[in-house]
Amino acid sequence: ELLRDHVSELVHRQSLRLDLAFYDSPDFYDSLNRARSGAGDRCLSLLENMGNLIRNSITLSSVTLILFTYSPWLPLLLVLGTLPALYIVLKLNRQQHQWWQRTTLERRWLEYFGVMMTNRTCAAEVRSFNLGDYFKSAYQRLRGRLRREYLGLIKVQAFSRLAASGLTLVLTLIALGWIGRRVLL
Repeated sequence: ELLRDHVSELVHRQSLRLDLAFYDSPDFYDSLNRARSGAGDRCLSLLENMGNLIRNSITLSSVTLILFTYSPWLPLLLVLGTLPALYIVLKLNRQQHQWWQRTTLERRWLEYFGVMMTNRTCAAEVRSFNLGDYFKSAYQRLRGRLRREYLGLIKVQAFSRLAASGLTLVLTLIALGWIGRRVLL
């Protein structure tokens, strides 16, 4: 929470320093929107991932030392087996980030449509000018497109991660089989 507040403070401070002309630039406003919306969740995610990285590094080092006593090539085989999974995860995370950046304007429009339909200060104008159906259909159309794109991205991620995990599992089973054979003989 402290980190989230600190990042929000940085975004607010920078936003207040800028000239008003920056708010008329769609590129700047998209960047500001991404910074504002990512201030909370992305910071927490970064901290959690750093903790997981440290924990997994300790586990990997311990397992590597244990496996090295059986054979020096076992840790190498397991590390090589994880490289395709690492490549796929990095590539897919980059694609998801690019999609998130590319759809900033559309997500801002969704926020606008949602506010127009639900905010008390807008209710009178929306009803007076009969704009409710327009905002509702525009919201649903845009949300549907973004949902289809996102679900398509998630499907590719799921199948790719499954394939990479399968390869890692096969190599791990080979290593465990070799260790079991060596222990029994």
